[in-house]
This record gives sequence, C-alpha cells and structure tokens, in this order.
Amino acid sequence: MHRAKQAALLIGTIADWPRAVVDLVRTPRETDYRTRRGVRVRCRTRTTDLAEVVVIHSGSEYPPELLGLQDGDAVIDLGANIGAFATFVHALNGDVDYKGHAIEPNPANHPLLERNLQGTRFSVHQLAVGPVDGQARFQTGGLPLDEAHLDEQGDLLVDSSRLETLLERNEIPRVALLKIDIEGSEYDLIERELTTLANQVERILLEWHPLPSRTCDDLRSSLAPHYETEVLSSREGRSGVLYATRR
Repeated sequence: MHRAKQAALLIGTIADWPRAVVDLVRTPRETDYRTRRGVRVRCRTRTTDLAEVVVIHSGSEYPPELLGLQDGDAVIDLGANIGAFATFVHALNGDVDYKGHAIEPNPANHPLLERNLQGTRFSVHQLAVGPVDGQARFQTGGLPLDEAHLDEQGDLLVDSSRLETLLERNEIPRVALLKIDIEGSEYDLIERELTTLANQVERILLEWHPLPSRTCDDLRSSLAPHYETEVLSSREGRSGVLYATRR
C-alpha cells in the first residue's frame, strides 16, 4: 500500500494516531490505541499488529455493510490473531445479542487476543482448525506474527479440530458469518469441509493467499456448487478477500 494512503488510513482510523509515530522508534512493547469508533485495541509495537487493526477497522478490507448480525447469530473468526476483526464486528453490532468465537492457534497472540476481546461477545479458543481432531504442526519460526500457519514440518505442536467438530462441541447449528484468514490453509479447509460449510454456514469472508499451484479461482470453483462468490479485493496477486453467500 502506498505510504500516503497508509498514513491517511491511520489518521482516519486511529484517534490517537501520533502514538504510532513515537512507537516506530521505541523498544518493542505494547501500546493501547483507540479507534475513532471508540474501540481500544492493544498492539505490539514494531510489529504488523497496528497495520492489521487499521486496515480492518477502516473498513477497507472487510466492508462494514457485510458484517451485520441479528440476535441469535453466531460468528466465527478463524485466524483471529490479536482480535482486530472480532473487535470490529463487535463495534458494528454492539447492541445485537450474537455469539462470537475467536479461533487462534498461535500462543504468542493469545494474551493480547484475550485482553482485546474482554467486554465483547466473543469467546477465545487456542486452537487450529485443521484436518484432524487432536494436534497439528504449526510453523512460527522466522515468520511475522500474522503469517504463522499450519505446516507438517512446523516448529510448534498445537491443538487442532476439524470445523465440523468445532461446531458440534460448541453447539453451533448455524453460522451467520465465518471469517477465514489462515495463511494458505484455506484451500484445504474449503475442500475438506465443503459439506459442513454448505449445510451450516451462510456467509464467508475469506482472505486468500496464492500458492504455487492454487489461486482465488480455485476457491471460487470449489465453492460454486453452494455459494455465490465475489472478489472484494486483490493485492496485485499476493492476496485478497473473497465473499461468499450461500445459494
């Protein structure tokens, strides 16, 4: 993103944005920021945390008009990181009696995720949604905090659950909105859990990450029998956001 646009998004989204300038040169630490909607989010300085909060709370990644909920709805955030998406959803639906589930396998993100979601309707699960119920390998070494992902050669062993099992254990018969940002594992998830998705998930917001042999077109093809899809954004082929609504 061009620096001028980045600066404009920062100033337009974060009420106390001058702190970000100071934090660029500070020793790594944690800082509380307040969005212009009044949401307080704690971020780690000199990481991608604040940038994620800005791009999400500005509405430039996930349009607010697609995030509306009704009483009784369930929303699931796969790849919750430190809670930028979940806090944005709550800011938009604060008066709605919904139930949220924030799913994040990386233990490095959990202290901030739990802190940032205090006072919301989201519960936090330290868990990867993957191919097995049990444990899975997760790669964190040498990667930015928002790019860790499932990998059979990963350096970390984390708890894992299939999506179908997650819904059963938490007694979720219907998901109004499923957000997916799982750093390349989305292709396997969609193919593996397509029946569960088609039966129980109404809307999907999915951040896609191109792999050597897989692209957004593959995701749209997999979803096509059950969902209408629309590409909301594409970052020069590097990634983008796909929106799917059940037929």
